[in-house]
Amino acid sequence: MKVRSGFVSNSSTTSFCIYGVSFESDADALKGIDVSSFDVKDFDPESNEVMDALYELQGKLGRGWTVIESPYDLIYFGRELGYMKDDETFGQWKKDIDNVLERLYPGRGLKAGTHEDAWRDG
Repeated sequence: MKVRSGFVSNSSTTSFCIYGVSFESDADALKGIDVSSFDVKDFDPESNEVMDALYELQGKLGRGWTVIESPYDLIYFGRELGYMKDDETFGQWKKDIDNVLERLYPGRGLKAGTHEDAWRDG
């Protein structure tokens, strides 16, 4: 039996539940981003490959961070709920995410929350 603990998708439906933020566009997702403290090399927020840049950042953050493009032109960025440590409270887990988002987007005052959505392809 194969078990997948990350984002799951098939040809007909997609669903997710994360704690993080949503953006209305690619440009908004990269507006004011500062990756200097995350050891990300060759990260170019001015690039035309916005999603590639965000996926690179997601890989550097690890620990369940994910980027999700919805068919409604929203971009979700946050951590999957399944990555909370067993000895970690929900409050501690959210605070860790809030701290990472504040370091990534200094001064933007982004408010993280729980985001869940589902849609059917085609």
